[in-house]
Amino acid sequence: MKTSKIAQPMPLPIGSLLHHLARRIETETSEALCDINLPLREFSLLIRLSVHPGLCQRDYAEQLAVDVSTFGRMVDRLVHQGLLERRNMPVDRRSKSLRLLPAGQDRLAAGYVHVAAVEKRVLAPLPPDQQQTFRTMLGLLSPPQDG
Repeated sequence: MKTSKIAQPMPLPIGSLLHHLARRIETETSEALCDINLPLREFSLLIRLSVHPGLCQRDYAEQLAVDVSTFGRMVDRLVHQGLLERRNMPVDRRSKSLRLLPAGQDRLAAGYVHVAAVEKRVLAPLPPDQQQTFRTMLGLLSPPQDG
């Protein structure tokens, strides 16, 4: 008599799990940042400006993987809100450097508060020691790129 094997469900690939988690975090973070009128992409730019100030506008656009014209409009909005300023680069006056202003630093700090609340909610199923372990493992597998 032939015995049939019961197929065991295949575990979801790590990439699928991480993709689902990333989408959840991105969605919840975007919603939280709406409370302070700061789209996620602009929050990412403010992070980069705080870590690497004074780079060429084109460099930031490349880091965020945003085309130059879209990035220019994003910078225009942030300049208009008084969060950053655009200056001519000393070497090439056609190129612009960006600098975070005090109001931008304040908005960035407020953004971090909202992001921390999202992370706390997302990681709540894990005990505190496992939350730290999870962060450490993510850092080892995907070194931060400043936002």
